Amino acid sequence: MTYTTGRLAALALGAALLLAGCSGPNGGGPGEDAPGERDGSEARPRPALAQADDSAPRTGPAKARIGTWYPYDLFSHCGISTMKFSGQWWRLTTLRTDLDSQVAGDPVDWGENYTPGYIQLESAKVAVFEAAGHPPLMFAPGAEPTTPCK
Repeated sequence: MTYTTGRLAALALGAALLLAGCSGPNGGGPGEDAPGERDGSEARPRPALAQADDSAPRTGPAKARIGTWYPYDLFSHCGISTMKFSGQWWRLTTLRTDLDSQVAGDPVDWGENYTPGYIQLESAKVAVFEAAGHPPLMFAPGAEPTTPCK
């Protein structure tokens, strides 16, 4: 069986996130909660986000617009393999180590429950999550997890 670089990166990310999933508290810095947009010609840094609030995580709109960035708190307690955004479930496919995060501020720790960052629909079939100091995570439509972590 042959593995592409993307598949190996996704496997490595999955293993790393599962191991780090129950780590210490989130270290995100203060910032504003305003979505930013990519204009296509140059990426503008998005502001750092305040630490995620476990009782009221930022989840984005029920129906997101393609190309618009939204503040989003990614549930990372037991690692990251799936998420719910824009009214559907998504599964992690790729860690984009070839790209830098466009979120300003100090690198955030993968949170004890949630990790603050930004998310956008790149297309109807691709969602991208970015957190300060980490490469972007790419997601594809997927099924609701059968064994949710709580």
